[in-house]
Order: sequence, then C-alpha cells, then structure tokens
Amino acid sequence: MKQSTRLMAAAFVCGMTALPHMAVAQTAPAISPILVTPDTVDTRIGKLEFKDGAPSVETVEKVYDTMDFTRGLDAFLNSYGGASAYAIRKGLLSIGAEDNSVTIYPELMDSKALFLTANADTVLLQHN
Repeated sequence: MKQSTRLMAAAFVCGMTALPHMAVAQTAPAISPILVTPDTVDTRIGKLEFKDGAPSVETVEKVYDTMDFTRGLDAFLNSYGGASAYAIRKGLLSIGAEDNSVTIYPELMDSKALFLTANADTVLLQHN
C-alpha cells in the first residue's frame, strides 16, 4: 500500500471515530430556568432590567442608591442609642451626678422628659 493511501485510511478511521463526539459537542444541553436571569424583575425599589444577564445602567444606579440608603439607615440606627446614652450622661454630669452613682427622681417620666429611649414606666432619676 502506498504511504498516501495509508495516510488517507488513517485519517478516515480517525474521522469516523470522532463523528459521534462531534455531533454531541454541537448540541448544548438545556439551561435550567433557575440559572437564567430574567429580562426584568419587579422589586420594591422598582423594575430592574437586564439584558443577557447584565443589569442596565438604570438598574445599577437604583441598586447602588438603595445600598447607600440602607447603609446610612444602618449607621443611624446603630449610633442613636450611643448618642442617647452620651447625652444622658452629659445631662447627669451637668447636675452634679458623678459616674457610677445612682440618682433617683421623685416621679415617673412623662412627655416633658427629654430622653430618646425613655417611657412612662421608667422612674425619673434625680440627684439630691
């Protein structure tokens, strides 16, 4: 057998054995719907839009604005209790009460008491 004939026969055999694999490689499996990003998503901050899974400029702005607001709210909620305690301490020091001392007021708090976290069942403290 000539060398060119052998080469062609070997190429033919290799090609025939690869055909079934080539056919499988050309068909993609179906993508599960849970993995696909929808074109729009309705949320409490409005409609978010996506194209080929990527968010639109407006969607990115909405999400960043919401994240900024949420972080600001979180900073406020996590700090006003400390600010209230600081103001109470400062007020008690201004009437002569020292740190680590107990002060007792003769009446309960009402709407005139200027405490952020007080209620009407809290005993109003007073330094004598």
